[in-house]
Amino acid sequence: MWWWDQLIENRVEEAREKGLFENLRGQGRPLKLEPGSGPEWLANHLLRENDMLPDWLQLRKEIHEERPRVIAALQEYDEQATVLDPRRPRDRAILDRLEQRYVQAAREINRKIDEHNLRCPSIHHELVRFPEDAIARRRRRANAH
Repeated sequence: MWWWDQLIENRVEEAREKGLFENLRGQGRPLKLEPGSGPEWLANHLLRENDMLPDWLQLRKEIHEERPRVIAALQEYDEQATVLDPRRPRDRAILDRLEQRYVQAAREINRKIDEHNLRCPSIHHELVRFPEDAIARRRRRANAH
């Protein structure tokens, strides 16, 4: 896996140049190595102990934290759609704003999901996007009946 080794070397060098290895927690003290732990364990241990994640994992963490906001926007629309009458202009305006709020939230998180999926090392780690047109599709289905 030469490309992987090269990637790691490049990331370590970039971090060193930025001074990210200075003043680390536990600096100057011997590491307590576990039996069978090698260089990969050591690298992961240092990154984990100092809250340093690869770009794609940092994005994944942010996406995980933001998902509830997108889901809540969709749920809020659904809740209001059951009590408001879209034929009334005031109610239609409220529903339109709630839909726009969901679409905006979905677009923002989808940008991060797309970036994550481009950077993650395996297709098995890719995340599923939020359907930005979910409310519009529901509305079209309801109007068709």
